[in-house]
Amino acid sequence: MKQFIFLLRPNITPLTAEQVEQRSKQWRALIYELNHQGKLVAWQVFENEGVKVSGAAERIVEAHPVVENNETAGGVITITATSFKEAVELSKLCPVLDYGGSVEVRPLQPLHNQLNIKSQNN
Repeated sequence: MKQFIFLLRPNITPLTAEQVEQRSKQWRALIYELNHQGKLVAWQVFENEGVKVSGAAERIVEAHPVVENNETAGGVITITATSFKEAVELSKLCPVLDYGGSVEVRPLQPLHNQLNIKSQNN
C-alpha cells in the first residue's frame, strides 16, 4: 500500500451555523468511512493563522494564508491506497467538492527512498 495526501482547498465563503453543522456531519461521515475501510492514516485541519514565504534572493513573507480563486488550503488527509487511481476515486468522496472547493491528490514517497537509505525490511 502506498500513502497519499489530499490537500483540501475549501471555497471560503461565509457559512451559517446550520451550514457549518451540516458540513461537519459530512466530514465526520467521510473520516469514519475511511477509518472503517482501514484507509485513514491522519486527518489534520489547518488553523486560520498562516504566512507564505517566498523569494530567491530576498525572502518575502506574506502575513496571511494564501487565497487564490476564493480557495485556501484548509487541511490534509493522509490515506493508504493500492494505486493512484484508487486514491483519486477516494478523493471524490470529500465534501469540500460539494461546495465549490477542490482536492489535490499527491502520492507520498517513503522517507527512506528520499534519503537513499535502505529500508529495514530490505
